[in-house]
Amino acid sequence: MSKEKHNAFCNWHKDWHSCDCGAFDYPPNEKLEKALAEMREFQEQAETAYENDADKFWNSLSKEDQLKCFYSVCKRIHEGDIAKRGTYRYVLYDVFGFGPEAYTVGMNCGYMAIHNGLFPDEESK
Repeated sequence: MSKEKHNAFCNWHKDWHSCDCGAFDYPPNEKLEKALAEMREFQEQAETAYENDADKFWNSLSKEDQLKCFYSVCKRIHEGDIAKRGTYRYVLYDVFGFGPEAYTVGMNCGYMAIHNGLFPDEESK
């Protein structure tokens, strides 16, 4: 169903993933639901493993190296988000020099929330 055919109060207009108008309701598919549950569990395990590995890495650093990492990350966030008011992707890809693999990592560690919270009433360029 197209966006134009949805009720004006449907969450589609805010986020199509949250559509509650019933247009995307289908009969239950047990195989699909089981596969999606397995994928969610795998994703959660992978995210937990990554977080544990990152914490282990952090804890293996000396306080001096932790401070250098803190400085380096904050400097880049300031450059991309404050000085240039760049988009989330701009900061990840152009300021930090990462590729698409950093997108979800940035979401999972809370960076996207930080980025979006800096200028909540204004879109980044």
